[in-house]
Amino acid sequence: MKVFHVTNLTAVQKILEMGFTNNGCSWLSHGLEEMLEGVWFSDRPLDQSEGTKGNIVLCIDIPESLFSKYEWVPEDGEVFYRESFIPAKEINRYGPPVILDNE
Repeated sequence: MKVFHVTNLTAVQKILEMGFTNNGCSWLSHGLEEMLEGVWFSDRPLDQSEGTKGNIVLCIDIPESLFSKYEWVPEDGEVFYRESFIPAKEINRYGPPVILDNE
């Protein structure tokens, strides 16, 4: 499955050179009291109106089972896109990602 990660130019350069690195995420913003380490991915490219912080979209092809293993589903079940918080160590096995052309 193709998954997408939105970021900025500085981060893209580092990711393409060294792979993804874990970012801490407080799941408090998602209704859980847990701190996790990983990288956010979605099943479609997101934009700033959907909370992304950047304008460059990276795409990487991974097994559906990996995405599902770390998938976050809101408690209310309202889903407009699927999202997953995958540890960098696992996602980097399938890289490198490619920059999605906006044209």
